[in-house]
Amino acid sequence: MTEQRRSVLGAVVSRVLRQRRANVHPVDDAPAPRLGYVVLGAAGVHPGSAHIRVTRRVNREVVAGRMSAEQIDPSAVAAGEKGLPYDVVLVQRDAVPASASALFLQAVRASGARLVAEVDDDFFSVDARRRLVRAEYDEARIDSVEAVVRAADAVIVSTEALARVVRQFASEVVVVPNELDPEFWGGEPGPTSPREPWTGGRPDADGRVHALYMGSATHQDDLELLRPVFDGLATKDGRPVVLDVVGVTGGDPGWFERVDIPEGHHPEFVRWLRGESGRWSVGLAPLADDPFNTSKSDLKFLEYTMLGLPTVASRSTSYATVPDHGGRTASSTDDWRRAILAAVDEGPSEAAASYVSGHRLLGCSTTWADVLRRGRTARPSSPPAC
Repeated sequence: MTEQRRSVLGAVVSRVLRQRRANVHPVDDAPAPRLGYVVLGAAGVHPGSAHIRVTRRVNREVVAGRMSAEQIDPSAVAAGEKGLPYDVVLVQRDAVPASASALFLQAVRASGARLVAEVDDDFFSVDARRRLVRAEYDEARIDSVEAVVRAADAVIVSTEALARVVRQFASEVVVVPNELDPEFWGGEPGPTSPREPWTGGRPDADGRVHALYMGSATHQDDLELLRPVFDGLATKDGRPVVLDVVGVTGGDPGWFERVDIPEGHHPEFVRWLRGESGRWSVGLAPLADDPFNTSKSDLKFLEYTMLGLPTVASRSTSYATVPDHGGRTASSTDDWRRAILAAVDEGPSEAAASYVSGHRLLGCSTTWADVLRRGRTARPSSPPAC
């Protein structure tokens, strides 16, 4: 990316962010609802999905005075040690232990609070359950997710594909796409420590170009899709292209390089990732063709874009719109190789940065808060501009 192009990109993103900050959603005359929420972790230390889907959104509403909120210990509720003085109770994913599920749900119903479930993965289809069990999920833990979803007054999900699965069990389903918190990810897409202008990637001291793939333990099958892609992959001027893997347990490290993650929870991981982003030239989002992945979101495209990286993703339901917003998709090994080399050569996309900054940061949509505050179920056809 040339300095002139980087300057234009910065101007576009800055304008979008100013518009987003100016778009303050007013508080109406209704009293701020009392929310009790259940997520894994405590005292601000939570898994990444809890921060992305729940806690950062809760924090935004509380700071704006639109809601009061408190994290709930579901085991204490089930044991009768904690009451539920809330208007609405929100449960994310598998945060209610299987041993406490029945009594917890009884207590919520007895309290008169509305129950809202928040789910961002397929815990329900047969193939998806098998994959989760292989990733060391206990079956009773998966069953507790379904119990909460069946009991909920409304279920919030991250994609339309997941909504089609969840509607088999839930009376009402609302799609709220993933968004990133600019307090974590910075005001503008790009590395925190800018490197030299983009000239066909960012080779290391040995002349190698590095691609990034990051994911959780459930992505082992996805990682394997990239094995043939990196067999002898090199740029047109002969520089080797190597794969760096962050997370994704298992696998044979002989064909990729594992990057150690420093200890810490999600906000610290994001800070570390942003600080390291200058070492990579492209971000990859492979997805194996199976029912579990059909319900996945385009989250990695958002994250790679905020890191200042071009994205190459699987040609799949999850990433179907990525080419419309400046990313690339691939299916065959040859597709992947061509797309990676093109991304390395051309660098990050202004269209991707503008789209993520203008549509996929917290504050771009009120739907999530509306479901909690008043039970409204508006479903925008596409994420609204900030």
